[in-house]
Amino acid sequence: MSIRETINKSPWMGWAVAGVLLALSVGLVLFRSGGGGGELTDTVTILFTDTNEEIKMKRGRLEMQLLEVPGELDPAKGIVNPATGEATGVIIDKNDWRTTIEKLNAMKRAAREASASRAGQSKSAPADR
Repeated sequence: MSIRETINKSPWMGWAVAGVLLALSVGLVLFRSGGGGGELTDTVTILFTDTNEEIKMKRGRLEMQLLEVPGELDPAKGIVNPATGEATGVIIDKNDWRTTIEKLNAMKRAAREASASRAGQSKSAPADR
């Protein structure tokens, strides 16, 4: 008996297969992480090296504080310790910290280059008057 004959004889089997395939495709769309920023909601442990105090915060909040620092980020420095006012807060996991600093510095460089190229284009563009 072929698949076509089986579905013609029992249409509910075709609908059941279609339902399972639909459920799988919806599951893939909803639960698959495609770099949609889910990591920014992860909690990371921050160590303030001057006081040895540890705190937990969301990665997104940490990255925003680091992006507000002007210029290139120094891996030896981190976010500001509210108790001392010194920039000593780093992620405990050294590899994670290094990767985060490299990623944010690359983002800052790309933003600077894009800004510089836009500024150069506006200066060299002829006046439309």
